[in-house]
Amino acid sequence: MIPLEFDWETLEGEAVLSVVGQPGVPRSDGSLCWWSVAFVLQRTSVVLTVNNDTDEIVVTLRENLPQDDGPWLDVEPLSSVVGRKLGWCWLGWNYRGYRDTFTVGFDGIDPAYMFVAMASAMGCMETAFLGAEERVS
Repeated sequence: MIPLEFDWETLEGEAVLSVVGQPGVPRSDGSLCWWSVAFVLQRTSVVLTVNNDTDEIVVTLRENLPQDDGPWLDVEPLSSVVGRKLGWCWLGWNYRGYRDTFTVGFDGIDPAYMFVAMASAMGCMETAFLGAEERVS
């Protein structure tokens, strides 16, 4: 098992101040994607980046957002998480052994959003348990 390179539990419960990203080219179906996405906290940011060589999601904790790959713009579809507290996170590997998914929850243990790396960019999906009448996101 390859864990995160930092202790997620030290961040659990911290409020998200903003969600910013470096947009990629929209997919052929029109869905949005990013090269990087950052959950900005009070003193640090959790940064998700796609490794261009392996299409894996790299999760880092940064004091400053890297500026070498262009500007960081608000990720409007994730604006509902601003003000919410980081919950649990999950790492996922595909059958070839590449870590290409990262799932994060807010205000507790339930997973809320899953980021998936494909073709050197990241897409994001909302998660919901089957049979749930209304999602609490």
